[in-house]
Amino acid sequence: MDIQIIDDAVPSELRQQVWDYIATLPWYIKYKQDQGLAKFVPAVDSYEFPYLDARAVQGTSMARTGIAADEYYLKAKHKPIFDLWSCINAALGNKYEIRGNPEGLPQSALPEWRGVTAVPGLTTGWRVYTNAQYNETIKRSHGIHRDTPNTTDSTARTILYVANLEWYPSWFAECVYYSDIPSGDQQQFQNVDADAQRRNFDLGWSEQIVSPKPGRIINYDGRTLHTTKPAASWVKIPRITVAFRARLINPQ
Repeated sequence: MDIQIIDDAVPSELRQQVWDYIATLPWYIKYKQDQGLAKFVPAVDSYEFPYLDARAVQGTSMARTGIAADEYYLKAKHKPIFDLWSCINAALGNKYEIRGNPEGLPQSALPEWRGVTAVPGLTTGWRVYTNAQYNETIKRSHGIHRDTPNTTDSTARTILYVANLEWYPSWFAECVYYSDIPSGDQQQFQNVDADAQRRNFDLGWSEQIVSPKPGRIINYDGRTLHTTKPAASWVKIPRITVAFRARLINPQ
């Protein structure tokens, strides 16, 4: 599988700066029972939110915050994350630019979340964002999916950075990657309702499991089928990653 893992490439001082910075950003989460959108700011409510909210027991979506749609906005508005991107890209040989397939985060519902870009030919959308995976009491397993729906696009990449300063193997929240079956239906998402589960999703067995080691960089083909497992029930902080939807600058 086309998955690259790099450890210890981000200096400890920058890791601390990134962790402190993302705690100041506005985060959004959906509660499953009413699909209501709630805002929380970790710097105020702490990373233990939404464990303190009774509604979360019924389950939530992945908590996220949108950061930027392109490298120019990232540099202008979010310097610690731009410094992180520069460090990561250097560790990967400076082969990438932030022009991949955007993540489907809210646009019209949240005026402050516009994901705009001034890059000619680049569509609006979030290419730099965070994911917070909470424990299994409030966040179930994520559906199997591809980040890049075009299965002929070999240039799109997803590059993850594990932002947590502390994590342990027994806390779980691993990324699981699955092989593809050429004869399968090539859908992008696993629908998670009961009928879709009975229908089955034509894909191969899991081939690689990657633990969220603090400071780890995970670079994978955006077409790769994958999911994220919840953290263990006793873990009271989320596993947080910074995601970059990138593209090879000079594909061979």
